[in-house]
Amino acid sequence: MSVSLSTYQAFGSALASAHEVDLSAYTLGHGTTERSLLAAVAHGAQVRVRLAGTVYGDPSGALARHNAEEVAELSEHGVDAAIVDGGDLHLKAALIDGHAFFDDRNWCGGGDLVVASDAASDIAAAHAVLDGAKAGSTADGLVFTKGDALQEEASLLLHAQGPIALQTETLGPSLITKCLCLAAARVPVRVLLKRSAMLGNARTEALLAKCEALGVTIRTTSGNDKFCLDGTEGWVGSANATSSDPEMSDWGAPVEDAASLAQLQARFEKEWSRAKPV
Repeated sequence: MSVSLSTYQAFGSALASAHEVDLSAYTLGHGTTERSLLAAVAHGAQVRVRLAGTVYGDPSGALARHNAEEVAELSEHGVDAAIVDGGDLHLKAALIDGHAFFDDRNWCGGGDLVVASDAASDIAAAHAVLDGAKAGSTADGLVFTKGDALQEEASLLLHAQGPIALQTETLGPSLITKCLCLAAARVPVRVLLKRSAMLGNARTEALLAKCEALGVTIRTTSGNDKFCLDGTEGWVGSANATSSDPEMSDWGAPVEDAASLAQLQARFEKEWSRAKPV
């Protein structure tokens, strides 16, 4: 058994009737999730929120200041909220009354790619990570570091028997890039990349040109999903296809049930049809 595809709406419904909530994110905006967390506290739920203290790509410190302000605001309303310092927090997880939800973004809304699990081992492992412990792979193949997540994604790419469809927010000189190029020698490979990842980035442009020369077909999109498929198996996570800290807390999981795979394939094809060539 593996995790299955869920929805942000299912996460929101669980939050609306929650008794106990434990949520982590890289950052959290002033939107639906924040309002739902405050509503949960108001109806008597115990709510804990952890946000990142170490923020990448934030030279002005604006995002770090926002996280600190968000923690202060949540705390004022009764949420057990805190910044996680001394480590890299990129894990977007929510444990709600015995259900685990994992988001590839930061609980932004209806467009998020969300998976869910009710397996006791998955929930226990996620609780341990949110408490600051290290966690390996669960029985369902769920992992909790960037390095492990990308290793699992790379394994799917290297053993793919059918056409590969992969979407990522960013793409760098990483294990995933190497595996995509290797896979393109034997199966069709299509990649969707968030358009903003290319803006003014000569290194990324050169990397994409190299990948395309080796047979990878790349298009750019405004979306930032993170998953890959080979027709019979899938991988979903929040780890970007770059080579930053492999010990960063993150998540990735195999997706194997037919319904979830079909939904992911349809999601990819819809985005591919309106994406633009590099």
